[in-house]
Amino acid sequence: MNKLVLSDLFLLPLFSSLYNAYINLNPDLFRSVKITASNGLDYFIEQNKDKFDLILCAPPYLPHLGVHSILSLDAVSGTYLMEDAIVRAGMLSDSLIICYSSLAEPEFKKAIDKAREMYSKLDVTDLYEVEVPFRVLHALSNEDI
Repeated sequence: MNKLVLSDLFLLPLFSSLYNAYINLNPDLFRSVKITASNGLDYFIEQNKDKFDLILCAPPYLPHLGVHSILSLDAVSGTYLMEDAIVRAGMLSDSLIICYSSLAEPEFKKAIDKAREMYSKLDVTDLYEVEVPFRVLHALSNEDI
């Protein structure tokens, strides 16, 4: 049986995703949707019972960039979850699709190198590059950086 597991640390994005599944999936598929509040992959690794066909992750992926006005917003900035997902996803699946910013390229490459040490079969493929103006112009125009 196929199932879709939606996970987020915060309830609002979790329930928004559940609602999207409800309005976009037929009822039989929707019945297989499960939700789990989790900080990244922690819950799934602790349970150590489910292997997934695919992990799709859209974590915060912009480094803090020294912008003090957003430093406390780890839910929308910082790369710790991106790095953790790259390094530990191999414990749960052979496939990971993850979004990241070119501003976080050093952190991305470091996490990939660490993951390659753990999983010798690791294959990294860039699907495509997109320019997204999300907070980047504010961060790059800040004179304190």
